[in-house]
Amino acid sequence: MMVASGVSLATDAPLTLKLSRTLTLTPLESATRQDPVFFDADRLINLEDGSIQAEGNVSARTLGESLQADWLHYDPNADEVHAKGNVVFQRGEKRLDSTEIHLRLSDYIGESKSTQFVFPTRGGLTGHGYADKLLFVGRDHYQLEATTYTTCPVGNEDWALRTDNLNLDYIDK
Repeated sequence: MMVASGVSLATDAPLTLKLSRTLTLTPLESATRQDPVFFDADRLINLEDGSIQAEGNVSARTLGESLQADWLHYDPNADEVHAKGNVVFQRGEKRLDSTEIHLRLSDYIGESKSTQFVFPTRGGLTGHGYADKLLFVGRDHYQLEATTYTTCPVGNEDWALRTDNLNLDYIDK
């Protein structure tokens, strides 16, 4: 079952969709919450307050982002998503694998628990690691607690930073 949530204006160009399990995600800086969010799950429930609850093999996607989980609640009025169980959140080449994510999508404020992460760096390297808690503090800005971080290839980790707090800020200034 698939449901679309979002606003479309009559003046908008038609939105062409392509069903693909291997969709390449390219985040668009122009993407807004006016863009529709598409859901697929074993069970979808449209709640009285307008929010959506999805259970079993949940997939949610919008321009440049996707989220998979066992369970998800999306509140379009607050633009907040809460997902639990085998959570995978992708935005472009960034990927988070987590037990739970709570995120306000409009400004990327929220948190992720028990998170494996992969973040490409500007120098062509890929930073990756684990954090007990990852805080979203804006688009491309993260604060990690009880974390391990390295840019070494997986399986050949010559060095790793282990720290109680790490601030990763990928915002161009």
